[in-house]
Formats: sequence, structure tokens, C-alpha cells
Amino acid sequence: MVFPADSYAEKDGTVVHPDGRLQRLRTAIAHPREVRAGWWVIAEIAKRVGLDLQVLTSAMAFKQLVDAVPFYEGLTLEEIGGRGVRWPEREQAAALTAPASSSEPRPVPGRRPAPSGNGALRLGTYRPIWAAPEVEVSPSLRYTVARQQAELSPEDAQRLGIVSGEIVHVSANGTRLRATAAVRSGVPAGTVFLATGLASESANALTEPTVNLAKSEQRPA
Repeated sequence: MVFPADSYAEKDGTVVHPDGRLQRLRTAIAHPREVRAGWWVIAEIAKRVGLDLQVLTSAMAFKQLVDAVPFYEGLTLEEIGGRGVRWPEREQAAALTAPASSSEPRPVPGRRPAPSGNGALRLGTYRPIWAAPEVEVSPSLRYTVARQQAELSPEDAQRLGIVSGEIVHVSANGTRLRATAAVRSGVPAGTVFLATGLASESANALTEPTVNLAKSEQRPA
């Protein structure tokens, strides 16, 4: 059975970024015809099989989420507001404390070592929620058009002498993109994250697993 789900521009709720930041999502386009919110579909199906989830609005769904996740305890939509909240910085994040273990680091299966070299980094990609042709052609959504960011760890930023907001070049195999540096504590050292699906400077153009990152005034190898 297939249900008509709402698109990113029709959703109302929250989204969690890789660095742990919660951000509000607000409806930009009304639901057409029979389209319903995802939480409504789940609640309605549950009710028809005998389980009433007591969810009538997206805010009620968020409240149940907060009650179920320890490090979200006490979080409200008002606290998230227009600027967002990083849950790792909340006191409740202590609920994630790992059990005591040997001080010797354990290898992570399947993890590749960080690339060596001045600006060589593993490439990670993601698709921004607003990266879509509908956004680019809609006057009311133009302010949400995603621009390319190079998200890197504080360790790599310090090593390369890069600060947030600085223009950088990301290159691989003869292809070079221009991006704005964004230093994120949640990014693993040795990795840079770039956005795909953008109208310009999209990471779709990069096909190698490793890229070179450098300040814009430098010429990457």
C-alpha cells in the first residue's frame, strides 16, 4: 500500500543535523489534495489496528519524541526557536556517557585511516533539505536556496589554517569547487562534508573518495 507523503517543503517539525543541531521545519507549501503529514498517516494506521497514539498535531508528536529520548528531555519547540539547539551541549547529553573501558583505542571495523597530506581529506556528502529545483524557481523560497559549505573538523581547520566563513577550494582529479568553510565539532578528523543536489558548486561533480581542501588564495594540487 502506498500513501501520499508530504515533501520537505510541506513538512512541519524538526530536523537533526550531523553536528547534533536541532532546527525547526515549517510548512512552506500547503498539502495538495490527499497528501497528509507522515506522523498523521502513522497515527491513523495505528488507530485502525487498535492502538491510539494520542497524536493530533506535529507538536504532540514532538512531545512524545522528547519524552522517549533521554538527551532530549525537557526540550521544547520554543527553546529550539529560530536559531536551533545542539543537543550535545545540553546537560541531558550526559545520558550518552559510554561505560568505562580500556584506555587503549579500539579499531573501528571498516573505518579507513585519515588520509595523509596537507589538505587531503575523505569526502562525505549529504543532500540539504532545500536542495531542489522547486526551491530555486519559487520566489517565496528563494531565501532557503542552499549554498555549498565545506564542513570540517576543528583539528583539520587548525592544521590547514582555515576558519569558519572563509572561502575555500575543494578539488579532486581536475575538478574544483568553491565553498564556504564551516568548522563543526561533530565532523570526524580527516573528513570534509559537502552538499549534493545544488544548482552550482555541487559535490556531485566530485567522483573520488579523497579530495584536497585549501584556502581560496592557494591553488590546490
